[in-house]
Amino acid sequence: MSHASNPLAQADTPSPLTEVLAGIRLSRSFYCESRLRAPWGFENPAYPMALFHFVMRGQVWWSREGAAPLALRQGDMALIPHGHAHRLSDTIHGPVIPAEQIPRILLGENASCMTAGGDGEESLLICGGMHLEPAWHPLIGALPPVIVLRGQSEQASRWLAPLLSLLRDEGGAGHAGAEAMITRLLEVLVIATLRVWIETAEVGSSGWLVAVRDPQLGRAIGAIHDQPHHPWSLRDLASKAGMSRSVFADRFAACCGMPPVQYVTYCRMNTAGDWLKQTSLPIAEVASRLGYSSEATFNRAFKRSWGIPPGRFREAPLSAHPLRGVE
Repeated sequence: MSHASNPLAQADTPSPLTEVLAGIRLSRSFYCESRLRAPWGFENPAYPMALFHFVMRGQVWWSREGAAPLALRQGDMALIPHGHAHRLSDTIHGPVIPAEQIPRILLGENASCMTAGGDGEESLLICGGMHLEPAWHPLIGALPPVIVLRGQSEQASRWLAPLLSLLRDEGGAGHAGAEAMITRLLEVLVIATLRVWIETAEVGSSGWLVAVRDPQLGRAIGAIHDQPHHPWSLRDLASKAGMSRSVFADRFAACCGMPPVQYVTYCRMNTAGDWLKQTSLPIAEVASRLGYSSEATFNRAFKRSWGIPPGRFREAPLSAHPLRGVE
């Protein structure tokens, strides 16, 4: 695996951000081009997936219950990581209709186009959705209800509009392989957006994001995500961070809400759960890949974390047996 350079990382240590983002993947994506003439407004219900809206032309008001409305101008994008219900309209308090009432024209297996509104000024939106996986990943849990990227910002001006333009071309062209291209483009879009958010978000004095952005704690977190199978000890992780064991343990627990070695188990057991759900790997192979000396040892550790043995877990709904996340 190649790793981007990071001036905060040791020469032989992967970038924490690289390793954290490498664990995120997308599935079951869709794309929609929305041509909307004033007056217009629609409301999206809550979805069990991440959603985004990019303003190709015009100005849009984005709002959700309990939050101040946000103005999105041409070139801006809003990412709704947890799929919260929200409204889009051409005016700040304009009326809205349910999005499912707006007719759509299918452009492909996972692409469509919709038109709505009156005969006023047109706004053009590129919208879409995707599942962010694995659901347990601490980065996903740390994301806010909405992330707004301003098209004129230094972080997004070089890549956001060209990437969405390419996505639009793929969505409307009907080329062979368009579905795979849309998924890959959305993956780049989401990873780039999350990278900007991680690097620029305002944070407090504690929390997982504080830890991963910390030059020392971040090295240890990156190492854990890069090699969850490694038999990490407190000494190993403190050495990665370049800190004494006691100071490292205190700072890590204060930020992440759990001791370092427990975080190792958290990542390892969630990786196991992900493999059991997403692959057909035998349980013994999952145990071996995660560094367990025997399947029995792995089974006991898995049951302590998830509450049921791995065999039953593989057949059960994931939501029925949540594992405590990072605070």
